[in-house]
Amino acid sequence: TVRNRADYPQAWPHLELTLTDAGDTPVIRRVLTPAEWVPSGELKANMPARATIPVRVAFSLEGALPTGYRVYVFYP
Repeated sequence: TVRNRADYPQAWPHLELTLTDAGDTPVIRRVLTPAEWVPSGELKANMPARATIPVRVAFSLEGALPTGYRVYVFYP
């Protein structure tokens, strides 16, 4: 879930997803642009004020066995 806690609309952020091993060492890292995670039709405008947006991104892994993850929201 991504939240805009501001009282005004903001640009859609990028998301960094890092999958980690049991020692919290990064195994795989990927940056998702707003076009890859913002629900269809909503990208035309800014993220609404006080909005809560659910995020679902399907992916598959081959050969990696992560046990944890980190997600960072950022503006490049």
